[in-house]
Amino acid sequence: MVTLFRTLIFLLVNSAVYATSANDLESADRFSIRSSGIRDSGSIEIHGQQRSSGEIANMQIEAFGRQFEFPRQLLGELSVNHLQDLQLFYDPGEMSLNGKILYIRIHSYNSGIRRPDLSIAINENGQIYVWSE
Repeated sequence: MVTLFRTLIFLLVNSAVYATSANDLESADRFSIRSSGIRDSGSIEIHGQQRSSGEIANMQIEAFGRQFEFPRQLLGELSVNHLQDLQLFYDPGEMSLNGKILYIRIHSYNSGIRRPDLSIAINENGQIYVWSE
């Protein structure tokens, strides 16, 4: 009887955990973020579009008083499922080490887990680096 009771409790608890809502996560097809900046970074604006496949179709970055179009050859590396948010970080840097650097962290929703997927660094000379986390 105790075993039957434990089994019933186990099934009840787990059925509540696995019950999900019929709601679906909305994917953004356009995104934009703006910051008035900190210290000497100046204002920062990022605009872009995402295809239904998850690939980022285009991205424009305005930083350090300049405009940068994200290179097409790097756009393929920016495929994320259900883009959730963008975070901005600024490093004032030193000119001998590429100067000022803007870091962009892209978070997405994938398999029920929200995690940082991609990081982008762009320096004031326009050099862009992309890596996965």
